[in-house]
Amino acid sequence: MELETTRVDLVRSLKEQAHSLIKQAIVKGTLRPGQVYSQQRLSEWLGISRTPVREALLELQSAGWVRIHRGIGTEVIPLSPDDVREIFEMRDALENKAFELAVERMDEDSLAALEEICRRLEDHVGRGDVMAFLDDDREFHLIAARAAGNSRLASAIESLRDQFLRVGIYALQRSGRMAEATAEHLKILEGLKARDIQAVRAAVTEHLRATYKEVLGAL
Repeated sequence: MELETTRVDLVRSLKEQAHSLIKQAIVKGTLRPGQVYSQQRLSEWLGISRTPVREALLELQSAGWVRIHRGIGTEVIPLSPDDVREIFEMRDALENKAFELAVERMDEDSLAALEEICRRLEDHVGRGDVMAFLDDDREFHLIAARAAGNSRLASAIESLRDQFLRVGIYALQRSGRMAEATAEHLKILEGLKARDIQAVRAAVTEHLRATYKEVLGAL
C-alpha cells in the first residue's frame, strides 16, 4: 500500500510538472498554435513518461489550451482576433469592478505588495525578462482582485488571467512596451493609494486598451 501511494504521488507530481512546462512552452511560443505534436514527442522532449504527460494534456484540453486528436496528436489551439476581443471585454468588465471595490477595501499590506511588484517590473524591464514580467503582471492584478473582497470575482479573474497568458507575450513584443506597461501599473497604484475610484478606473481602462491594441497588432 505504501509503495502504491508513493507511485501515485510521483505520477501526480510529474503530471503537474508536465502541465507547467507545456503551458510555459505555449506561452513562450515554443509549442506553436495550430501545430500538432505527438504524445511520444512531447514525452521525449519533456523527459517525462507518457502517463503524466497524457494526464497533463487532458487538463490543458479542458482549460482550452490544446485539442487532442485521437491517433494523431495534440494541437495547440490558436486564438483568433475574436477570442482576444472576448478576453479583453471580460477583463474590462471584471477587472474594472474589482479595482473599484479594491479602492475601498484594500489594506496597507496589499498596497505594499503592489509597490514591491512595481519595483520588480522595473527590474524586469532593465533585464528584458518578458516571462518574469508576465508573472508579476499577473500577480499585480490578482492581488487587487483578492483585495476586492469578493472571492467569486477573484476566481473568475484568475481564470481569465490564465487565458490571457496565451496572448500576453504578444503584448510585450514591441520595444518599449514593457516600460510603458510598468508606467501604467504605477498609475493604477497611485490611484489605489489615493483611494480615487475615478483615477483607478481611468488607469485600468487605459492599461487594458493599450494592451489589447498591442496584442491585436502582433497577432
